[in-house]
Amino acid sequence: MFLNELKITQRVGWAMREKDKTLGKKRITIKDIAEQVGVSYGTVHRALYGKKGVGEELRNKILRTAAESGYIPNEAAAALKRKMQRILVAIPGPHAQNRFFYSHVWQGFRDYANEFGNYNFDIIEIPYYNVSGNRVEEELASAYRHYEGDIDGIIVAGPLSEAAHAALRTFAKKDIAIVMITDKSSDALASVLANYEVTGRLAAELLTGQLSQGDKVLVLAGDMQVPNHSLVTQGFADYLEEHKTGIECVYIYAYGDKHIAQIETRIIELLKEDSSIRAAFSVNARCSVILSEVIRRQGYAGKLKVVGSDVFEENVQSMKDGVMQNIICKHPYEQAYQATKIMFEYLIRGVVPVQRTHYVESNVIFNSNLSMYLK
Repeated sequence: MFLNELKITQRVGWAMREKDKTLGKKRITIKDIAEQVGVSYGTVHRALYGKKGVGEELRNKILRTAAESGYIPNEAAAALKRKMQRILVAIPGPHAQNRFFYSHVWQGFRDYANEFGNYNFDIIEIPYYNVSGNRVEEELASAYRHYEGDIDGIIVAGPLSEAAHAALRTFAKKDIAIVMITDKSSDALASVLANYEVTGRLAAELLTGQLSQGDKVLVLAGDMQVPNHSLVTQGFADYLEEHKTGIECVYIYAYGDKHIAQIETRIIELLKEDSSIRAAFSVNARCSVILSEVIRRQGYAGKLKVVGSDVFEENVQSMKDGVMQNIICKHPYEQAYQATKIMFEYLIRGVVPVQRTHYVESNVIFNSNLSMYLK
């Protein structure tokens, strides 16, 4: 296992490992902000901590001044005096086919975590690939044994099996906070994900305006056992049916590295057999790459309306080359960033999210707005 082989990235005492950007500089205080804005200490305190008695315009000015000055709340100093809190972060490893989506999830988590270098956290990164000995439930159980249950929170991402959900229920019963990314569970403190059904409907509406009755759409539907795939597929089909578009779907149900050749062969067969297929849509990132490569090789570029999923180098190039006309972006970076924020605010401030499920909006990307999504 990664844990037993010490292949995980362990960051003991996050504050001790990260460089303090304010090192050698005077620490900004509430008094400094009050002097800059020209208000009282109490007014600044009320604005920073969301208390009543401060107008919206003044509150925004104070918050903006605090951010620009590099102000760090005093609670950071108090946190350093508290017991170190341990967080396990289990996300599919960002290599091979996972990099299309999960590299952005890792980046969203790390960017938010790095903003809190002054807090006393022990963050244990656990990349997993769901192969024997490295399944997420195995890694979490191994970590629990290794740290003798001294764990305060778990951030977990990926399409989770029933065994993984069962493992999370065990942690939840031990009052270990769980925040999920891309999936959800009633055992989690909160889940942050795209609204997959709405995402599918968005893609269907986009293509409906470009197709006619009798046309067909080739849908790379992925794995129907994975909610991220099945719900997008269902939303796509529901929209076409509800709006009586007269557009039919032809499905390819396959997913994963071992099915790449099978998916490629089936795409080629269907496009050759059925000239009424005028468009194609992939519900996930991996199949978007396969779809684009086949269309490019077989000379279908520009002849089909193609919609892929998520922003990464290969999809961007397909857009620029005219192989793919649109991308549906589910914002994996933002999902991870918001999930990490929820976990940190819960452990630092005891803030319990009002909503258990937080949806990150999906967007349609065209060539005209592609540059806005590249970073």
